Amino acid sequence: MSAENLEKLLREYREYHSQNIRNWLEQLRNKGIKDRADELIKYLHILRGSGTLYGFPEVSRIAEKLGKRCEKKTVMDEEIEAGLSRILEIITRKKE
Repeated sequence: MSAENLEKLLREYREYHSQNIRNWLEQLRNKGIKDRADELIKYLHILRGSGTLYGFPEVSRIAEKLGKRCEKKTVMDEEIEAGLSRILEIITRKKE
């Protein structure tokens, strides 16, 4: 695969997940996610699996930790918001 194609895939990954995370954060801030917890767990699983693949191992670590806490129902909305905000920061950071 060419460097150009890799850059395109990375850009698409960032755009897709940036928008999804922003949507989750908006929902958290407006009404919480209790009624969508299972859906969030599935999304965190996707982030966990794709983070390292796309060069963001920290995204995978954060998503795994949040996912496990969500499954056990031992996480608060504020922790989810902080974790998702950190993931958003990581994937939207410009390459140095």
